[in-house]
Parts: sequence; structure tokens; C-alpha cells
Amino acid sequence: MKRKTLCESIFLILLSASFVFVPIGRTDTSDVLSAWAFKVPTIDGVIGSGEWDDAAKVTVTLVSQSSESHSATIYEKNDALYMYFAVKVLGDDFNAQDGVFFYFDNDHDGGREQGDDWLYVLAWTGGLGHAEDGYYNASVSTLRSDEGDGGTNDIVGAASHTNISGIGDYTFELGHPLDSADDEHDFSLKLGDTAGFEMEFDDRVPGGSQSSPWPGFGQFADVRVARAEFRFNAVWDSFNYPVFISSDSTVANFVFNQSLMQTSFEVSGEIGTEGYCNVTIPKTLLKGEPWTVKINGVDWNFTPSGNATHSFVYFTYTHASTFQVVIRGTWVIPEFPSTIILPIFIITTLVATIMMKKARKPK
Repeated sequence: MKRKTLCESIFLILLSASFVFVPIGRTDTSDVLSAWAFKVPTIDGVIGSGEWDDAAKVTVTLVSQSSESHSATIYEKNDALYMYFAVKVLGDDFNAQDGVFFYFDNDHDGGREQGDDWLYVLAWTGGLGHAEDGYYNASVSTLRSDEGDGGTNDIVGAASHTNISGIGDYTFELGHPLDSADDEHDFSLKLGDTAGFEMEFDDRVPGGSQSSPWPGFGQFADVRVARAEFRFNAVWDSFNYPVFISSDSTVANFVFNQSLMQTSFEVSGEIGTEGYCNVTIPKTLLKGEPWTVKINGVDWNFTPSGNATHSFVYFTYTHASTFQVVIRGTWVIPEFPSTIILPIFIITTLVATIMMKKARKPK
């Protein structure tokens, strides 16, 4: 076999040191459900592999009036047109009238009003699911079907049960337009809006049904209509380091400044509305021990977290104008990255050794 030349050896060392895989991290919250649907779910009553991995989710214990309890997981996400929910309820016997009900506080004011949305999916015959789109009729303080009042049934829903003849697990899925044409009976939401919702699992029992609510009877959790996750590349020494910003604002003009150990960008949105950013920064690029966050030059409160590979910086604000955000760390990737320093050291040592051997050869 031919001996490699010095140049070939140097090339191979540099090549092997140049490719570094940087995984992506993300976080969810349980009090406010908000996630962008990078994958549109198939509404068939089955949670397929990876189908809801991009959703916000919360796992809770549902307790009925008779103290019967079930573990359940609620999933939520949206794209530009639809809001999607899935609910998995564990350990219940099958009944065609079992189902999940979503009661919405459309304008997020903490109360139920005329026209607030009401969506449900029943297990139905054979466990295939039956979905209905309804609304709250304040004049008679009751819930009515949209179609029964001249509206349209805009929901798509499905259900399944793992053991129709005994104890098993339910899966319910549904989708509803963010802004349908049925304005009198449906919510009208846009990206960045927040609505309240209560979810109830109704379990049919002899003589009636038992309701298990979350977060509680007459109480509302929040669902925020998410915007897409913004990806920006921080470029250093010809390498791309992806920085992800999940936000309900418009994010623009991202800049990475190595000498200042910081990233900066602009956020904007409808004046008076609340906004947030959750910034995912690779630790191979920038670290904060601690971080500093400034908005328009003013020190800002934030919540830091992270995992082995990424840091997460979360903060909120109220839109008033276009804000300049600066996130500054305490360590930054050096001018000569460690992946290059080691090969340079090896090459320098190799060259020095070769030269010393040549110098020692007798003439």
C-alpha cells in the first residue's frame, strides 16, 4: 500500500474534524398550550408514530363526580388554518356515548358568552367517532348545535378504543378552522391570539354520565395560536450554527456578533398585544453563565433553561413598537474553534518531528 503524503494526511485530519452534528432542542409548557404544527395530523383517532411529537401537551389526572380517575394526555397544535387537539384517556371501558368536550372562552375574558365555541367527539358505534360543532346560547344558558341554528358543522373528528369489549384506552382527535365562515357560532382566531378552554371527558355510566374536567368545572386553561418557529443561522468560520426562535411575534434581522458574545434580532406585532420568545441557542456557539437579556437597551426579565446541547431563553413583553432584543452570553466560540485547534496542533507537531528527523540525518 502506498504511503500517504504529508498533504494527504493533513487533508484527512481537517476533513474529519470539520463535521459536527448539532441536535435541536425544544420545550413545552403545561399552563399555556401553544405549538406550531410542522406535521399536519391525520384525524383518524390514532396517534401515529411522530404525528403529535411537535404538539404542546399536558398529562393530567381526570377525576369525576364519583371520584373515578383516569390518566389523560391532552395534545394541541395549530397551523395557519386549523387548530388540532388530541386526547388520550387511559383505562376505561368502552361506551359509544363516551367522549371529550371542549368549551371555549373565545375572547379570553374568563367567562362564557353568547357564541363561544363548543366542540366534541364521541366514541360512537364501533368506536369510529362522531364529531359535532356547537356554541353557547346565552339567551337560554345552554349549548346548541351550529347546524341546528342555521350554522355549519366545521369540525373534523375521530375516535378509537383499544378494547371495545373491555377495559382499554381511548384516543380522540379533532381539527377546527381558526377562522371559519360561520362567524355567528365559531371562534375567529389569528396567529398570536389567545383563547381559554376547558376539556371534559364524559364517561357514560348506568343512569347517566360522569364528567371529568380539566383544569376544573368552569375553569379555563389557555391555548395560544402559535406562529411558525423561526430558524436563523449564526455563521462563524464558514459553519452554520442554527438558532431557533419560537414566537408569536414577527422576528427579523437576526445577527450573531462573536466579538460581543451576543445574538440580536427584532420583534414586532400588533400594538397592545402580548408577545413571547423562546430562543434555542447551541452551546457550541454561545453560553450564558449567566445570560443577559436587553430589550431596547433595558435589562429584561427572562427564564433560562437548557439541556446537554442547547440553552433556552424565554421572555415575554407587550408589543408597542419594533423592539431590538439582545441576548448576551459569557462564553463564545473562539476565533479558532476547538475542532480546528487540535488538528493544527497535530499538524504542527508532525511537521516539527519530520524536520527534526531530517536535521539529524548524517551527511
